[in-house]
Amino acid sequence: MICEKCKKDLNKKDIVEFDKFGELEQPITYCYDCFVEMITTEYKSLGDSCEECGAPLELKTDDLEVDIEEKVLWYYCKRTLEAINPEEYEDHDSVGQYLTQPEADWE
Repeated sequence: MICEKCKKDLNKKDIVEFDKFGELEQPITYCYDCFVEMITTEYKSLGDSCEECGAPLELKTDDLEVDIEEKVLWYYCKRTLEAINPEEYEDHDSVGQYLTQPEADWE
C-alpha cells in the first residue's frame, strides 16, 4: 500500500486508513506524518458547535498519537480546550469520530 499524499510505500502496520468520517465508500491510506498534517489542517474543526455555549468543536491534539492508534479522533468544545481548568467545562460537548466507520468492512 502507498500513502495517498507522499506516495511512500508502506507496510500494513505503518498505514493510517481514513474514510473522511464515513463520506467515502473506501478508506484512503496515509503514512502517519501525512495523516497528522492533513487532519490538523483540513479537519481541525468538525463544523459542529457546543450545545452549551455555541463554541466550535475542535480537534484535541495533545494525545493525537494514541488517538490515531485507537482509531478515534476527539473533538472538544473550543472553550474546554483553551481553559486553564477544563474541569469547569464538564457540561460542554465532546465527540469521538472513528477514522473508518465501524460498520464498514474494508478487508
